[in-house]
Amino acid sequence: MKRTLKGVLCGLVVFMFCISFSMIIEAKEKAKDKAAEKQTIQLSYSIFFPPTHVQTKAAEAWAKEIEKRSNGAVKINIFPGGALTKAEECYDGVVKGISDIGMSCFAYSRGRFPVMEAVDLPL
Repeated sequence: MKRTLKGVLCGLVVFMFCISFSMIIEAKEKAKDKAAEKQTIQLSYSIFFPPTHVQTKAAEAWAKEIEKRSNGAVKINIFPGGALTKAEECYDGVVKGISDIGMSCFAYSRGRFPVMEAVDLPL
């Protein structure tokens, strides 16, 4: 009788250990999944205006708003003053992957957007 009781108790302890071990592994996997979901997306934003220009200030406010609304999941790093690409290279910089976002003017990309160039024509 005592042997059976000891065997049952030992089996119960081993069973509880296996369950708790599997729960620990499952919790670690969930933590890894959450960490993978929580990774921040880093984007680069090339602006040819100097850092003190009103367009750069507006871009900085926009970038902060994106970060706030995405709960920090998206972060936009601004490079003003042509740090990544000069004004005439901004469009090509985005196409070639030098920056993720670029601020440019149609005047600096003549011939690429013919329909939008109508905006530059005198009325």
